[in-house]
Amino acid sequence: SLLIPGIGAQGGKVEDLLPLLRKHEGVALVNSSRAIIYAGEQSYDIKSWSTSVKQAAEHTRNQLDPITALYA
Repeated sequence: SLLIPGIGAQGGKVEDLLPLLRKHEGVALVNSSRAIIYAGEQSYDIKSWSTSVKQAAEHTRNQLDPITALYA
């Protein structure tokens, strides 16, 4: 396994990872926790916050689809 810190809030970009991981034989674990959990920080109620967090997680997952496809 390979832990890749910092896409999203830390400035890392998914598009930079794909060429680097094409020949990686293990599983890559990509971290994007801060960009997801703080996505709804401007929301003042739990429903708005949870919706924002869900949308951020889905967006990140969609961005990672090309990388996920390498391991399928």
